Amino acid sequence: MRKLIDAESEAREPDAGVNGPCPTQVVGDSIPVRQNSRWSTGLLAAQRQRYLEAKKWRSLRFWAVAVAAVLGLSATAFAPSLLIPIGPIGAIVGAVQWLAGFLERRHIQAGANIQEQFDTSVYPLEWNPLLGEKIDAEDIAAAAKRFRGDRGLLANWYAVPDGIRWPLDVLICQRSNLRWDSALRHAYSNTILLGLVTLALSTVVVGIAKDLSLEEFVLALLPSTGAFIFGIEAVCSHRQHAASQRELKRHIETAWLDAIQRLQTTPDGNLRAIQDRIHHLRTTAPLVPEWFYWRRRDDYEQQMRFAVERMARDAATCGGREHEEASTGGPP
Repeated sequence: MRKLIDAESEAREPDAGVNGPCPTQVVGDSIPVRQNSRWSTGLLAAQRQRYLEAKKWRSLRFWAVAVAAVLGLSATAFAPSLLIPIGPIGAIVGAVQWLAGFLERRHIQAGANIQEQFDTSVYPLEWNPLLGEKIDAEDIAAAAKRFRGDRGLLANWYAVPDGIRWPLDVLICQRSNLRWDSALRHAYSNTILLGLVTLALSTVVVGIAKDLSLEEFVLALLPSTGAFIFGIEAVCSHRQHAASQRELKRHIETAWLDAIQRLQTTPDGNLRAIQDRIHHLRTTAPLVPEWFYWRRRDDYEQQMRFAVERMARDAATCGGREHEEASTGGPP
């Protein structure tokens, strides 16, 4: 997803190979400059790769429970005698898919750590040691090298325009992160819920059509156990996550109003506290499949840019542009 201290030229960055990021943080004079440095795009490539690897484990879990559910529904419709041997398979798959979640979670945590390195580099903010140690530059370079996606899509990760003073530019990026992701998760949870309802109704309709006894109906539901557990957990976790993101977004919007209407400077500690919460949400975030992300990406990108442009106009009107203030109010 597109999520939103002296200058050095790209020519001075140490070589880290064709695909790897520069192991030295490169700094610039604004977020639009810093986010497109070689080091920053390398971090984004590594982050995307670790999330893609997490999604592979998520896909494995999904297809395991989906196949078991389809087998159970097919047996119910065409060969009820097979429900006895197939039923326990569904229950076993439902348990195994939980174990596969361990490897999925490891990749998610690594991706969140790398994303945090990117954010603290481009905003800039101090790294919070309570979040753990940074992932080594060598591991970041290795993950970036494995990335086979279009690196052009990593440019201008945050849509914040140049010239917005600190900390307004940081607040814009933090809000964009949360608004985009919460909308995506809400839409995806609705899609999962629709699939669960369809599966349940299909099983009931087939069971009635076949005049199954209560025992046979229970056996017919067993292969779908993993699918129902997987789906219900996904719906609940995505909705709870989206609600937490919206709550934090409201906090950012309050800080934004304080900054542009009452001309109050947002303390570094407040920005860091917001970022800590964003990091926590990332480490606990359930995954959204790539196909769903890409299906919604262009619409959300357009909405995000519209919102950012409006916030930039508000900032300019209230003196938030750097050229309209003698001091940026940024960090030393």
